[in-house]
Amino acid sequence: MKQQINKRFNEKEIIFLSLAIFFALLFTVTCVYFFNQKDDTSSSDSTNNFNVTIDTVTYEDEASIPTGYPSTETREKAFSSSVMIEIPLTSSTYYGSGSIFMEDEEYTYILTCHHVIEVASANNIYITLYDGTTTRATFVGADTSSDVAILKFEGTGYQKITSISSNSDLSSGQSVFAVGYSLGLYDFTYNFGSLSQSKERTITIDGLTLTALQIDAAINGGMSGGGVFDANGNFIGMIVGGYDSQDAQNVNFILPAYDVIQTAITLLSNMDASTGVGYIPGQYNLGLTIGTFGAQSTYPIVMEIPQESTFYGTDKSTSLQLYDILKSVKIGNGAVHDLSTYNDVISIFNSEEVEVGTEIVFVVAENYGIDDIERTVTITVKQYIFTL
Repeated sequence: MKQQINKRFNEKEIIFLSLAIFFALLFTVTCVYFFNQKDDTSSSDSTNNFNVTIDTVTYEDEASIPTGYPSTETREKAFSSSVMIEIPLTSSTYYGSGSIFMEDEEYTYILTCHHVIEVASANNIYITLYDGTTTRATFVGADTSSDVAILKFEGTGYQKITSISSNSDLSSGQSVFAVGYSLGLYDFTYNFGSLSQSKERTITIDGLTLTALQIDAAINGGMSGGGVFDANGNFIGMIVGGYDSQDAQNVNFILPAYDVIQTAITLLSNMDASTGVGYIPGQYNLGLTIGTFGAQSTYPIVMEIPQESTFYGTDKSTSLQLYDILKSVKIGNGAVHDLSTYNDVISIFNSEEVEVGTEIVFVVAENYGIDDIERTVTITVKQYIFTL
């Protein structure tokens, strides 16, 4: 049978155990008192007896806004100076954006891109203001070479943009924001970003070469013509386009404000008496599509003449006609050049001085030369005026 062994403490062990318990309790009480007295300002939100302070930044308070972020007032001014553009077409609606930049006694004037309104007719451009008002806008003028256009609408007293004067006011990496009609679905969209490079870029969009500034703020379809502003709300440029590619991440471009404003002033300072439309003095259009006649011949032949071309017209003595074979040309006081290929035409026009008022004389063979009829065509280069 297993014997049970009872452990009993002797007197010395009891005294030692009692002292150990006493000192343990004393140490605990002392520690609690010390930490409670260490910081009388601790609150119920304290963690491990250290106060936790969370500063809340209210961006409505302009003094608290981090550098580069526009204030509420700045954003509202940008929105109020912006317009959304709609152009109803037969089977769809074309969308764009613009910025209010000046007014006279009767009208308010809007900056936008030429490519935004080029599909419009004279009576189907509508704008929506930031207060929700929708009204019809009138075409004022456009410079197709710089993609700048001007519209106007009746009424005055609206918020206008404040523009920078030169690129010396810009620096790489500075904060910018864009306002526009994103996808034609979301009006007065605000997109924030930075100026990727204050150095101007030379870009080509749909065959048109432009001088532009690069930004990384997100730009979507329908935002073309919209304003881009710095953190102080100054107009620094107008959205013109960007890369639409899986390889591109917000590589977008704006026309510099100083160029856009100067073009607008030129348009408004030169109004055609017959159309009431603004134009750029000295601008002309020699647009022409030339092909090659026959399998055995290389003679240049007129295949298409745009109506805006200085060569377009119905009078055979003062305009080219479809299927005219170009045999020779004389530009101004220059020599007569025989033409054998369409490359000859390009080379000669690139080398000769051409300006508004220059006289150009062609000798042509009509109707592919089938009827064996030649004629002399005398054309005077005319001022180009874009009209809807």
